[in-house]
Amino acid sequence: MDKKSVIVFDFDGTLADTTLLIQDSILNTLREYGHFEVNESNLEDHFGPSEAGIIKKIVGDKVFPEAWTYFLEEYIRIQKDTIKKFPGMDDLLEKLSKRKDLLLLLVTGRSRETAEISLSYLGYESYFGKVYTGSEEGINKNISIENALNDFGIKKENIVYIGDTLADIHTMKKACVDLLSVSYCYQDKSRISQLEKENGGNVMHSVLELQERLEEITK
Repeated sequence: MDKKSVIVFDFDGTLADTTLLIQDSILNTLREYGHFEVNESNLEDHFGPSEAGIIKKIVGDKVFPEAWTYFLEEYIRIQKDTIKKFPGMDDLLEKLSKRKDLLLLLVTGRSRETAEISLSYLGYESYFGKVYTGSEEGINKNISIENALNDFGIKKENIVYIGDTLADIHTMKKACVDLLSVSYCYQDKSRISQLEKENGGNVMHSVLELQERLEEITK
């Protein structure tokens, strides 16, 4: 892997454990508007679009504005009980942000509204040079990477993306960007095995391991 000067973080499962926050705020909203067909076992099937895209597709355009307002209120209400910091992440971001030779960016599939709400809640909003958010239409992280290249005049070989899903691996391969996968958000060993199969040698199992690898590739 070439030396990196741009570190691009994913949000969910990478910066913070948001599994219950995303799940419960979406499902509570859908149930409020009479949609019980989506539940804990099949919600992931709808992932790809931002939360707004997921909700709009299920409740319809007419109901969406009201449902979106309800969702944001629900998201804020339950955030303090459902979002968790990963041990060591505060320290890692603080150390990286102090380095003048590095640019930190955030590329996430979530909405602008919830990204800003949670970055502020976690105290992470000042660490990133720019935040690129998701699309109601589907996965757009490869487009966000292209936008970052143009915005900052950087080259793909100088970027490393940090994400936690198989979709991140496939998307960054499509974007021709190097990727470090993180598994510290998963209890399910089969998910970790899938990451190792797809991105062998580049799966970090703790924030400390991630920190050590980033120090290695940014020297």
